[in-house]
Amino acid sequence: MSRILFTAGPVEVRQDVLNAMTAPMITHRGVEYKKLHRNIVNRMKELLHTENDILMLPASSTGAMEAAVRSTVSERIMHLTCGAFGERWVEISKSNGKIVTQISTEWGNGISAELLEEAEGIEETECVAITHNETSTGVMNPLEEIASAVRKKGDPLLLVDAVTSAFANTIDLRKVKADVFIFGTQKALALPPGLAFAVVSPRTIEKAKMVKNRGRYLDLLEIKEFADRDLVPTTPPISLMYALDYQLQKIEQEGMERRSQRHRTLGEMARKWASENMALFTRDGFYSNTVTCVKNTAGIEYSTIDRELGRRGYQISEGYGRLKPETFRIGHMGDLTTDEMKGLLEALSEVLK
Repeated sequence: MSRILFTAGPVEVRQDVLNAMTAPMITHRGVEYKKLHRNIVNRMKELLHTENDILMLPASSTGAMEAAVRSTVSERIMHLTCGAFGERWVEISKSNGKIVTQISTEWGNGISAELLEEAEGIEETECVAITHNETSTGVMNPLEEIASAVRKKGDPLLLVDAVTSAFANTIDLRKVKADVFIFGTQKALALPPGLAFAVVSPRTIEKAKMVKNRGRYLDLLEIKEFADRDLVPTTPPISLMYALDYQLQKIEQEGMERRSQRHRTLGEMARKWASENMALFTRDGFYSNTVTCVKNTAGIEYSTIDRELGRRGYQISEGYGRLKPETFRIGHMGDLTTDEMKGLLEALSEVLK
C-alpha cells in the first residue's frame, strides 16, 4: 500500500515531479545542460532574494556542510547548537581538524539573540555556524536576529544550515547576509535526494583562497570556477535537475508568501493536535514550520503507531538520536496540503483509541 509521507525527509514527491525526471538524458558538458543549470540557479536567486553565487553539489546536504567547513575555516569555528543536527556539524568540524567553540542550549529550546549578546569568543572566530531549523527537536531559530547579534560582536563568516527551512519559509538573503547558506533537494523542495546547494557570498570565495587542504570533491573554489560557466566539476544527477527546474516553476506559480503561509498552517495544525492529544517537545516561541516534534505521552510504542498509520496510508518519523525513545516527528514540508494533514491527524487519533 502506498503511503503519504509526513516524514522529516526525504519527503512526499508528487507524480508530476517524478515524471519530469524521465526527460531524455543529455551530457553534462553540452549547451542543453548549461541552459538547464543556468535556469535553476536564476530561479533560486529570485526565490531567495540574492545575487550571491549558488553552487551545486552532487551530494547530500551533509556534504555541503562539510564543504563549508573545509573551504572557509583555517583553524577556528564557533557552532551554535540546540539539537542533533547542530551537533553533527560540530563533529564534521572536529573530524576535519578544526578548533571548535560551542554555544549550546537545552534541546527543545532555541538559540536567542540574548544568548549571543552574553557569549564570548565571537569576535575571535573565523566562522559561526547555525542550524536554522533543527529537525531533531522541531525548533526553528530566529535567523535574522541571530545574524544581527553575531554582526554586532564581530565579523566572522556566517554559515547557515537551512536544510529544512529553505523554500518552506520566506527567506530574504539580502537581510540575513549569510556567507554560506545550505539546503538540499529532499526536504521542502519536495524532490528526491541527490543534490545539495551552497549559496556563497563574495567574501566566502575570498576566504576560501586562503584556506589550505580544502579537498577536491567538496572544494567550493573549484565548484565556483565551474559554476561561472554554468557547469559542475563532476557528473551531476541530470534527471533530478530536470525535476528541480520543473518544481521551481511550480513554486514560482504558488509564490513564496503563499507557500510559506501554507507551511505555517500545516505546522499549526500539527501542534494543535499534539497539544490536545500528547505534548509538544519544542518550547513556545521556537516552533518549526516544517517539523513538529511530539512528546509521546500516550504510552504507545512508536512501532505500533508506524504500523497502524501505514495501514491507513500514512507515514511519519520516529524520534531522532537520543530523543528516539520519547518523541516522534511529523514532517509537514514540501507540497503537502491541509486536507492531507487533516487525514493524517484523523488517522493518528484513530491509532490512539
